Amino acid sequence: MSAAPPRGREVLLTGATGFLGKVLLRQLLEQADALGIARIHALVRPASPAAEARFARSLRRAACFHGLRPELLQRLQVLPGDLSLPHCGIAPAQREELRARATHVIHAAAAVDFDLPLGEAAQANVATALEVLELARSMRRLESLLHISTAYVTPHPGAGVAIKEAPAPLPESAELLWQRIRSGRAAERALLAASKHPNTYTFSKCLAEQLLLARGRELPLRILRPSIISASFRHPAPGWIDSAAAFAAFVALIGLGRLRAVVAHPKARLDLIPVDWVAGRILHAMSLPAEAPAPLLHITAGPRNSPSIEECRDRILAFFRAHPTERRPAIRYLGPPGLRFAAAHRLHHELPLRLRGLRSPPARRRARLLLGQLEQLNRAFPYFTQRTFHFESSMPLDLPGFDPREYVSTVSRGVSRHILRR
Repeated sequence: MSAAPPRGREVLLTGATGFLGKVLLRQLLEQADALGIARIHALVRPASPAAEARFARSLRRAACFHGLRPELLQRLQVLPGDLSLPHCGIAPAQREELRARATHVIHAAAAVDFDLPLGEAAQANVATALEVLELARSMRRLESLLHISTAYVTPHPGAGVAIKEAPAPLPESAELLWQRIRSGRAAERALLAASKHPNTYTFSKCLAEQLLLARGRELPLRILRPSIISASFRHPAPGWIDSAAAFAAFVALIGLGRLRAVVAHPKARLDLIPVDWVAGRILHAMSLPAEAPAPLLHITAGPRNSPSIEECRDRILAFFRAHPTERRPAIRYLGPPGLRFAAAHRLHHELPLRLRGLRSPPARRRARLLLGQLEQLNRAFPYFTQRTFHFESSMPLDLPGFDPREYVSTVSRGVSRHILRR
């Protein structure tokens, strides 16, 4: 039998209002006794109304927390703060309390927008991570510091080449890169080309990893790398999701009958991972002994547990044809970029939306917005939809009853219910 965890643990959680953060918070609350957790400090950015009221309102509204026993919330303390500020914007008295009491830090906050300018992405994903690192360094009872990154920090190495749980390469020293970015001397396009990153999100997360590993050598630091996080498999309910980003955006727009031309390789496999599995693996890593190996851990499905693009297409279409929304969904083009895609995009996206926009100025604005979304998906995601990533993982997906194709149907059902409100 394994030893019981120490009692009186206290966890600082960032990103608690995000998609993954909500599920993490629920699991922390539900497993607090088993994990020996006495208190969870959820860092929330102050706003008007106050951080506490705003967070309490989100708890009441989010379906993620439906059915949670009210007494479990007694272990939750909402902590006003701002990760972009020194000391994470935490008031001195509360900061001193954390330094004396906190045993675990889970940094799950991030900006996941692929189109952010380099400086903004670095501020959101690098500067904040370094502030959390310094706060954790001051904690006198610290047992673990978990930083949530992404499996895509490693540029695609080529077809069939394994991606190991190891630091991802950068074209020069991380410290030098960070200095150049902070001083405004880094050219975004040249830097992405040199590092082989598709966008500022993966690059900024890669840079954050390198800096954390260098500056936090003496700390119980682990970096966890999920792949494409999507709807829950079982908890809090099958298909629960409240983020329309990434894969959910494709599902929603296909389901609405709006996305009909997609840049992708039909045989490429998408490494989709349920949010509740990710949260569970994070909690598992939180309790790993400090001397355990592997400071970098993938939380991924792997090619055998990943659906192909054409399987995703078929499952999404089947669900939304059985449960229609606005237009009958159809994919008229699925393939590489080029003239054929450009023709399909014009015929199935541009022309219908321009005609729709002739009805009125508001209709024209909505059509322009939707066209921008369709173009953004086919501009930002081909890097992921045309390649299979072979992630090696110390924590491979191991969910009884998990079928990657059926999981796409679960995601479709969740998007329909929780995102499209059908």
